[in-house]
Amino acid sequence: MSCSSKLETAAKNSGSAAGLAVLQLLQSGDASAERLREIDELLRATTPTARSEFAHIMGQELQALGRTGEAESYWRRALANPGDDVFYSTLAGWELAKRHITSRD
Repeated sequence: MSCSSKLETAAKNSGSAAGLAVLQLLQSGDASAERLREIDELLRATTPTARSEFAHIMGQELQALGRTGEAESYWRRALANPGDDVFYSTLAGWELAKRHITSRD
């Protein structure tokens, strides 16, 4: 299942405005500074688990758009609270470890 499909399912299930905003970014490719600020504001209103999940997905999308620095910022957010969503925190940590050629050991 693609990131977009996973996000669409998560957004529809949670009814999350943040999830729908991230889905729109995935569909449109609009990762302008203004759009990212809007998404960040919506993410702050979600649960810690949703924030971790959406932050990882945002990192993946920004990486695909060639915006590595911003992608890393979102992966770090997903990694910041690993107790909230271990799965997405682990994926975010793996992405960061790959980019910095280091181990999470």
